[in-house]
Amino acid sequence: MSMSGIRDALSQLDPTSTAHQASKEPSAEEIYTPSSHATALDWSRALVVGNRGVGKSFWASVLAHGRSRAVVATSFPRLRLDDLSVALGFHEDAATRDGVAPSPNMLQTMLGQGHTAEAIWRAVLLRAAGEAIGQETPGDVLACADWVTADPLGYERTMRTIDAAFVARSQRFLLVFDALDRLGSSWKTIRLMSEGILRLALEMRGYHALRAKVFMRNDQASDNAIFNFPDSSKLKAERVDLQWLRRDLYGLVFRMLWRAAPDDMGAAAASAGIAAPAASAEMPEQLRIVEEAQIRLFDVIAGQYMGSNARRGRTYTWLHGHLADAFEETSPRSFLIALKHAAVRNPPPAATAIDHLGLQDGVRAASETRVDQLQEDYDWIKVALARLEGMEVPCDPAMFIHRWRDTQTITEIEMNLRSTKKLGPVELENSTSDKEQALLQALVTIGVIERRAKDRINMPDLFRVQARIKRRGGVKPPMRPR
Repeated sequence: MSMSGIRDALSQLDPTSTAHQASKEPSAEEIYTPSSHATALDWSRALVVGNRGVGKSFWASVLAHGRSRAVVATSFPRLRLDDLSVALGFHEDAATRDGVAPSPNMLQTMLGQGHTAEAIWRAVLLRAAGEAIGQETPGDVLACADWVTADPLGYERTMRTIDAAFVARSQRFLLVFDALDRLGSSWKTIRLMSEGILRLALEMRGYHALRAKVFMRNDQASDNAIFNFPDSSKLKAERVDLQWLRRDLYGLVFRMLWRAAPDDMGAAAASAGIAAPAASAEMPEQLRIVEEAQIRLFDVIAGQYMGSNARRGRTYTWLHGHLADAFEETSPRSFLIALKHAAVRNPPPAATAIDHLGLQDGVRAASETRVDQLQEDYDWIKVALARLEGMEVPCDPAMFIHRWRDTQTITEIEMNLRSTKKLGPVELENSTSDKEQALLQALVTIGVIERRAKDRINMPDLFRVQARIKRRGGVKPPMRPR
């Protein structure tokens, strides 16, 4: 059996296909529906939390576009996505705001005119829900905010009328908020506006047919300041953590390979004892959800072990484990990057599409890319990690803190943030004294560092390799070019 077709398909994997903006509709081919993500799309669950790259903006875009919702509705019929009307209340694409979502500049203008965050988001809701049902509203978002502020009773009457209209049509409305870190240029503004969104989400639970969906980063969800209002615990209690299970990642990759090389994948599956429908471009359903079947197929593609025997681990579990962050979560992009790089390593293995040496190369490539990816959200992260080069983990947290103090890392980060006008760690914003400890906590919050015990911390290979931090038995960091 030839592995060249599968190897070619692996080398053509497109990791950027997992990156999305809420305002851009994905194609039907891009939509993969892990069963574990159904709760994140549930109309009644307002708060969805996830780290960079796990699909917050992707699912926001699916919800916001009718054709995408129709595709997903067939996979999750229980959610009744086909009777939803959806609008984006805020998203990151400031260049194409052709809906009701205000830009950060507009938000700043309205705040400067004395509008509260609650009034602003009520105005957004009024325009979005009114437009969806054909209800006339006072005008643009600024005019609506003026009216909401001046006539709160009139606003309440109008919203009850809109709610009743949706009920009469047997429809439901969802207002989606994404990219909350773009709400302003300072944590003070972002907190204020984020709290306003959460207050609105809680308020909307009082309607029959109107709800909000808020996609939020881990660090923001850990910031107690934005939950400092009555009954916010109700939102926290129903929080959904968006993550990819190991079987979901393998299911995603196998589907991509099956569509790119159906004959070769069918032959590989048959050799693994997995029956596939004849002349079908769709993979067998068991490869989506049954790990035992996935393991058998991956053994055919990558070999059973990370070496000549089981001592170094099974390829199936090793790859996922070495791409996981401190929450034991792996992003689709990291997974695809690792497999793509494993497939281009030379010389190719004789009996499989990829092998353990290629997987090790893939983890190194994914480590570099993951840190670059995180830097898009956390501009300070590369400086924080670069100052730890040469250290060894697990270690006492004090060792990281002392290294940062000795290298004046906090001073460098703060100078960079002032010059770039980007956001620093929210934990550093809250700290008035021990800033190095706050930086350590910031890395814990986003899954770059894990606390193993009171006096021990560790850094997963996904970040450790790129930071050139050592660990006995781990994947070795790449050599610096001479």
